[in-house]
Amino acid sequence: MYLYLLKCKGVISLQSLNAVFSNLRMRDVVDIVIVAVVLYKLFTLIKETRAEQLTKGIVVLLILTKLSEWAELFTINWILNNAMTVGTLAILIVFQPELRRGLEYIGRSRFFLLNL
Repeated sequence: MYLYLLKCKGVISLQSLNAVFSNLRMRDVVDIVIVAVVLYKLFTLIKETRAEQLTKGIVVLLILTKLSEWAELFTINWILNNAMTVGTLAILIVFQPELRRGLEYIGRSRFFLLNL
């Protein structure tokens, strides 16, 4: 069903939308809400910090990696993929102060209950 939406090349019919929403379960809605709340909390934690600029840079690198894959630029894609592999460890090192602050915030307060 989801592949059908991708195959219709940008044209989404009412029948395909109906098929998606008719198969939507309450569990899916809860899952989407939880992910949205967690992402919102993460964005508020990194707002106006060094991590905000680093996150923008990472997003640009991810987009460039996908574009190079799509355009079949093999050398650039190989370089970006390997940079992402090494970058995973670098992210943990660079974001260490923000990760520590976030974990302290979660431990100090009732992160999910009071701040909704």
